[in-house]
Amino acid sequence: MQLGFHSVTAEHTDVAVDVEGQIPSWLEGTLIRNGPGRFDTAGGTVNHWFDGLAMLRAYRFADGTLRYTNRLLRTEASAAADRGQLTGQFATDGGTLSRLLRPLQLLRGAAGTDNTNVHVAAIDGTLIALTETDTRIAVDPTTLQVRGHFRFDDAIREDLTTAHLAVDDTTGESFGLATTFAPRPRYQILRVGADGRRRTTLATIDARGPAYIHDLAVSASAVILIETPLQLSARAALSPLSDGPIDMLRWRPDAGARIHRIDRSTGSHTTHAIAPTFCFHIMAAADTTEGHVVDAVTFEDGQIVEALRLDRLRTAGFPEGPTGQLTRYHITDDGVRTTRLSDAGVAFPRVAPGDPAVGYAQATDPSDATGVCRIDRTDGATTSWHRSGRYCEEPVPVGGPDGTTVVLVPTLDVDAGCTRLRICDGDTLEAHAVATLPVAEPFGFHGRWFPTGTFGPARSSHA
Repeated sequence: MQLGFHSVTAEHTDVAVDVEGQIPSWLEGTLIRNGPGRFDTAGGTVNHWFDGLAMLRAYRFADGTLRYTNRLLRTEASAAADRGQLTGQFATDGGTLSRLLRPLQLLRGAAGTDNTNVHVAAIDGTLIALTETDTRIAVDPTTLQVRGHFRFDDAIREDLTTAHLAVDDTTGESFGLATTFAPRPRYQILRVGADGRRRTTLATIDARGPAYIHDLAVSASAVILIETPLQLSARAALSPLSDGPIDMLRWRPDAGARIHRIDRSTGSHTTHAIAPTFCFHIMAAADTTEGHVVDAVTFEDGQIVEALRLDRLRTAGFPEGPTGQLTRYHITDDGVRTTRLSDAGVAFPRVAPGDPAVGYAQATDPSDATGVCRIDRTDGATTSWHRSGRYCEEPVPVGGPDGTTVVLVPTLDVDAGCTRLRICDGDTLEAHAVATLPVAEPFGFHGRWFPTGTFGPARSSHA
């Protein structure tokens, strides 16, 4: 598993990639993925997978061909790492001054790290790289070079944020969540339109903890988030002895978990208690005649966060960690009913564009690999693909003509020492084509598909 967590030094710009098989002719656009590219710094190795320095990867499809670019983001965090002074990460904080100043920074709402290594989004025609702080990086969508900090046209305070933006593909609206600690913990549900950079606050909810919330979901009528009992300790947050937010987390099952449902039209919200659970990612939410359903990958507790420390991953790898399973919450005014949608071990869930009855995820059950699976969200029927020694990452489905879907799956082959991009049939998961990339990519996090023409010219006043 060392290969999946090695540090990359080589960068490639718009290189042609050899492809075996045939890429569907209709596949036109770019998959841009985010994740760590460098774990080893002048000050030593980072402590956690979440702390690797950001590397963007772009896979550009046109006329049945594929071209590839990867870029390590040159940010203030990467410059500090080069000096051996990386601070302010999820589980890595090597600076004594940074630790001493943390209480004041939390109270004043100071900006967080710009190591934006988690996700990407398109806001107002600009490609931005995201992490769980209020600092976002604008990136050139062609070269992947840093343009500067991206700023929204508002003054909304964010002490922590979700790196995921829930996007309504029909309206183009994006929704996010910001957590504030002072004067008392609260969640703000934020909305930004398809055009522009000014966010509005849809709702403000008193927080319990607050909880560590990584993701949220949107349906036609509601925004839904799961508040788990993995909470950030206010006392630990003020301690200069911690290595970052990971040392502030406390599993408090007696507090239970809650589902918050926010009406997109009015901002009113309802809250329902559910059994203690932890959740990183939500596959999808949908309206029903009785209320809503939300499908999420859940864990029995919060141990998965500790299981992703880098020293453990480099030795034991993913299969030794806790297993997530796809859980469905049926939400009505009378409460929440819970069912297990699939018994497969899964991570990184996605839903098919244009066909919400189908979901995809990384399959975590194999003992010597991670695969990819297709899950029928109506009955839980699951189709999986895996091969020994091959580690599939987050699958990204792309919709095509006549309801067809392909699934783009970066796959690390540890025996061959390379990463291959599998372009898979959305029904069978068999490959239409396989492209061998010029770099063995470290395991990343999340990506989005951007159709040709998504991005406009840079706005130099903000980036």
